[in-house]
This record gives sequence, C-alpha cells and structure tokens, in this order.
Amino acid sequence: SSGINAEYGSAPSVSFKTMKLAMNACSKKKDCTGVNYISDTKYKITEGSKFIKKQGAKCWILGGKHIPSFTYDSTIWYYYEDYKTAGEVPKTPAYTERDTALSACVRNPLCKSVHFKGGKWYQRKGSSPADAIGQKAWLLGKTKFETGIK
Repeated sequence: SSGINAEYGSAPSVSFKTMKLAMNACSKKKDCTGVNYISDTKYKITEGSKFIKKQGAKCWILGGKHIPSFTYDSTIWYYYEDYKTAGEVPKTPAYTERDTALSACVRNPLCKSVHFKGGKWYQRKGSSPADAIGQKAWLLGKTKFETGIK
C-alpha cells in the first residue's frame, strides 16, 4: 500500500522493521493513531492527530478494518494474514493444497476456519483469529453449500 504523502502525529522512539509489525503493534496500543514510514526497514507508530506535509514521507492512519474476502466452493471466506485460529478438528488430515482444505472444511459441521502453518492447511473449530506472524487463516463466512447443519 502506498500511504499518504505526509507524516502523522508524533512518533514514539520505538521502531519496527516492517510495516506489518508496526501496524500490528499499533492495533494493540490504546493511544496509537497510525504508522509513519521512516525508511525501508524502519516504521514508527504514532500517537498524534495532525498531518505534517513532508516530501517523501508516508503514513497510514489507523481506522476501520478491511478484511479481504473471496468466494470458493459456494462459500465466502475471510482471509487473515499473520493470524491463526485454534481448535483442531479431530480426525482430519493436514492438507497440501488450500482449496482442498477449504472444500473439506465447508463439508464438515465442526469446521469454522482453515489455518495455514508450516506449509500445510488444517481444519479448525475456532472462528476468532489470533496474532501469529507468518501464519494465515481463512474464516468460513456465508455458504450456499447444503450440509443441513451450517
């Protein structure tokens, strides 16, 4: 994402190596209002509320969440990068392909999400994503697939 050509607010001294890490930290800090770009490997969270126009500067303002979604197998899936879901569905295998895992999940009444970890996809009972850098989660949304249960 490109950000806004300005700095936003005042930045505390803590810096982060990636925008994702800074955004994650900002989302957990009560007073955080956004993230400022300092360099390719330096991002700082901010606590201010005013734009400072600055050539070459970029900032991202904390606001509403955008959760990417897509439809597969007559089902809406919500995608969370750097998150995981909990609650292993018993007696289900690890899948080597995402779409196979999504199809199996929508057909299993216990499955509410699919979790990607270590190169494999797993069915999960959990429907609340939790932070997990490097992992991925797909949460089951509305489905037109008929199981009689979902």
